[in-house]
Amino acid sequence: MTMATLVPPTPDRRASVSSLLTRRVTAKRPIHWRLDRDWLLLYRPVSRVIPRTRLLDLSRQNARLDGLMKFACLPGLRVEVRAEIPLDAELDLERQIDATVRGFDRACAALRRMALKPAPAQTSEPDAEPSGPENELAVLCSEIGVGFTTRDDGALSVELPGAVGVCGRARLEQPSGAARGFRAELDLGECGGLGPESLEALGVLLLAASATVRLGRAVVRSGPDGEVAGVEVHWPGGVNPQALEHALGALAAAGRFFGREVNALRDQSVARAYLDPAALRH
Repeated sequence: MTMATLVPPTPDRRASVSSLLTRRVTAKRPIHWRLDRDWLLLYRPVSRVIPRTRLLDLSRQNARLDGLMKFACLPGLRVEVRAEIPLDAELDLERQIDATVRGFDRACAALRRMALKPAPAQTSEPDAEPSGPENELAVLCSEIGVGFTTRDDGALSVELPGAVGVCGRARLEQPSGAARGFRAELDLGECGGLGPESLEALGVLLLAASATVRLGRAVVRSGPDGEVAGVEVHWPGGVNPQALEHALGALAAAGRFFGREVNALRDQSVARAYLDPAALRH
């Protein structure tokens, strides 16, 4: 069941967001924000320099972050903690900002822990039970005209618009308890067998994808045969058609723009060219 839309009308959004954030953010831990049409974009630059060889660890950390939080990398290897909230989806803006502010602090704490030791590989979690025989996500997929099949584990395998091949289908699940929202995942390529330059280039590319694709975050997590690079959207709170459309659109964009590149970086010569300092400045 979806909640009522509590996002204020467009003319009132700036004042409402400013008021909500001012009450929750301190000068010592500022969060920058701006409105871009129907999006609220929040970010906090990371002050320390993250070596290129550690950037892949941030995509491992992305798989552990709450809700809409993510690490992203801008040109020049400038790392940010980010969250992007679509205001045209049904959500409780105050509750979402509360969760996002806490998420920023947890992400920065994770970054401090990572500075002390490398992040371990993401371990697999048991598949969540679907919400019931009349899966809410299946109903919404039918409502918005998205094709799907049901997997053996109860999750949905969803066709992504405009995406083909390995990046053409996403995994979609709703854990039991509507308050937990849904998770949509798309595999981009395997990480096993990559040389050091390819792994380094992959770390840069994935965080660039997190910076490019709104709502989507690049992740590295454990698969049946080793680590897998992918992109995911972890939507918190009530499930609704707009949120699902945004999530699937983010995965489709990531598949189109980054799927081939992830696999191309298996070639060490391609990885070396990608890591050229002149290329990373743009």
